[in-house]
Amino acid sequence: MLRSTALRRSMGVPTVADHVNQKSGSNNLHGTLFEFFRNEALNARNLFATTGDKPRFRRNQYGFILGGRFRKTRRSFFVDWQGTRLDTGVVRTSTVPTSAQKRGVFTLPIFDPQSTRQTASGYVRDAFAANTIPSTRFDPATLAVLDRYPAPNVFNGANEATANNYRRVGSDTTAQDQFDLRLDRYFGGRQRVFCALFLSARRLRTGDSASRRQRHLHCGLHRQDAHARRQCCSRT
Repeated sequence: MLRSTALRRSMGVPTVADHVNQKSGSNNLHGTLFEFFRNEALNARNLFATTGDKPRFRRNQYGFILGGRFRKTRRSFFVDWQGTRLDTGVVRTSTVPTSAQKRGVFTLPIFDPQSTRQTASGYVRDAFAANTIPSTRFDPATLAVLDRYPAPNVFNGANEATANNYRRVGSDTTAQDQFDLRLDRYFGGRQRVFCALFLSARRLRTGDSASRRQRHLHCGLHRQDAHARRQCCSRT
């Protein structure tokens, strides 16, 4: 049996196809517990995070597999669950106003919009003296916004960089759960009926953005004999 899923582009991930051939339960009870993990303490340092702590990287994949037969009957089951938790620190670079720019001091000419006038050659404006906007011309709302910007932490020598001058480590988190269940009923050696259920849920969070959720549910009832396999019903 094949299962296909497609992740929507609106979730920020490319469209993919996932094909799975699910096992049925065996005559004896078998099970497995597993966990796989990664940690930033075991990783090399990021090339763009040369100072401070290493960017966070925590990956845990864990779950179980269990299959067998219902006592001494012709019914068997197979069930599995896997959980994935991923917390990744990502180096992000932005541009913020420099300390001088917050005071209205710029390296290039800044023109006064209130001095706009029309001449024979067109409209002209006068530049502020010393490329500096007077503090009396600052709007109160602008001052409130400027106070929310962090100070640059990237420098060119002893001076603050004017572009790509703020570097920080963000956090991207992913939580994913997958659950599968299959029940088989045998009618002799040539016919059987089985029912399968697949459930997956995924939650994504990037930096300060709100989390996004995605769920998939697949279920179906199938009948198989020695000559053909028919799908009686399927629902997604």
